[in-house]
Amino acid sequence: MSKQRSYICLFLSVIVSAVLLFPSCASQKTVQRKSAYHTAHVKKAMVTIDIDGKRYNTTGQMQTVKDSVTLISIQPIAGVEMFQIRAEQDSITVIDRMQKRYTASAYKDVNRYVKPSFKYKDFQALAAGEHLRAGEMTATKEYICVGHKVVITITYPTIAYDEQMRLRPERTGGYVYIDASLILEQLAATHR
Repeated sequence: MSKQRSYICLFLSVIVSAVLLFPSCASQKTVQRKSAYHTAHVKKAMVTIDIDGKRYNTTGQMQTVKDSVTLISIQPIAGVEMFQIRAEQDSITVIDRMQKRYTASAYKDVNRYVKPSFKYKDFQALAAGEHLRAGEMTATKEYICVGHKVVITITYPTIAYDEQMRLRPERTGGYVYIDASLILEQLAATHR
């Protein structure tokens, strides 16, 4: 796989992993789910992404305001944000802080390349731990993304519900916009 193709696959996997599951490695306690909440916050999470047998590990955090917005911050080095994913009811925005670029797409555009498809409620369920079964703190999910098998394994630490939180606005000034459809089309073309 070429370096550019690997980067595109990793960039797309960041989007997909945000939707799928968000692991964590801090605590061995059982996560307490809450069905009625306004906000939820997963701290010190670890994401493990396996793309066709190649593993990537990183840390981060997630915040959600029910039925409004979910923020996912990928922070592999001592809390320094490399990627931010902002999921809203109609779209996903991914900001690459290292390369100073960003992209935004409607779910229908991304779902042309990801099976099974996803929507905003999937992000929200992820941030609130709604997909975990009682007594479990780990989950695994598998997707096919432009012909690549993507497996995400998650272990949740704790989830803080209904605490006061301040969601930062998107900061993309000086960043280059990249059309997500072009990235996905390019990845699909190189996979054929």
